Amino acid sequence: MGHVGTLNADRGSRPWVLLGLCENAGMPNQPKTPITATRIPEELKAAAKAKAAERGETLTAVIVRGLEEYVASP
Repeated sequence: MGHVGTLNADRGSRPWVLLGLCENAGMPNQPKTPITATRIPEELKAAAKAKAAERGETLTAVIVRGLEEYVASP
């Protein structure tokens, strides 16, 4: 609970909003899916992001497609 209180005191906002845990966290164009943190090597992330941009895609779209294919496979 210490971290939540610290966020609240330091930022002057509701901690659940800062953490994106409510439906409307006050962000414009808030995504319809929750934000998920993962660990991806920086070089791989940069290369994937650049290739996605070349193709007019977002990195999120690439990751979601990859996960969908992985889950659908036997």
